[in-house]
Amino acid sequence: MSVAKAVPLNAPGEQASPPPQPVVLRAALGHIVSSCVQTAIKLDLFEQIARGTQQTSQLAQKAGVNEPALYRILRVLEMAGLVAELPRRTFQLTEAGSLLCTDTPGSMLDIMEFMSDPMHYRVYSQLTDAIKAGEVPFERVFGEEYFKWINRPENQDEANLFHKGMVSFSESCIGALLEAYDFTQFQTIADVGGGLGGIVRAILKACPKLKGMITEMPEVVERQNKPSRRMVSAADAQRWSAIFSSAYLLAPTPIS
Repeated sequence: MSVAKAVPLNAPGEQASPPPQPVVLRAALGHIVSSCVQTAIKLDLFEQIARGTQQTSQLAQKAGVNEPALYRILRVLEMAGLVAELPRRTFQLTEAGSLLCTDTPGSMLDIMEFMSDPMHYRVYSQLTDAIKAGEVPFERVFGEEYFKWINRPENQDEANLFHKGMVSFSESCIGALLEAYDFTQFQTIADVGGGLGGIVRAILKACPKLKGMITEMPEVVERQNKPSRRMVSAADAQRWSAIFSSAYLLAPTPIS
């Protein structure tokens, strides 16, 4: 996979100091960039470009979309540093853009798909009114707390996006965490609100004598126990436990 590298605008050793106007504009354009990232993920553009430098016309044909409109989206992605344009409306991924491909080590595809989900736009569009009223924006829009909402049967697509995104985010951080902190000094560690167990799984793998515990809502513990998501091998099953807990309980309830 060919990857374009960004060229620094400042001299070596000199701290970059961009003009203030672009900084202000970028702050206001974030929702547009996020929308273009979401569209590119849904259309599989990053994966297509990763297979080889491609012209906009080829990408549009494969995606079944309008070519001029797609070109404008690609230009936004170039502004964001995710793709680089070459002659004849041809594009290749940058080093950052390659992180939006499934097979790239340290891929951030899942967390970016979650963070750019249109659900967030609905929530933050109500931010001003919510803070005036002292309300939580999500609850103002959807009528209940987020984790109750995503655990409803009709919202399982959103739940899957959230959990995959959290696993992706954890995996991007765990290397630095293991390098910075010595977990071998403990006998047991607990991850409160540990999701699908990505952090505990990585720590147990790095520290074979350690035991781990996760406290989570029952719906999430059920997801942990699915064969495709089990935290450790059957041989290590005695090294971890899950506890039902949530923000709505005064104390966690142990389970086997």
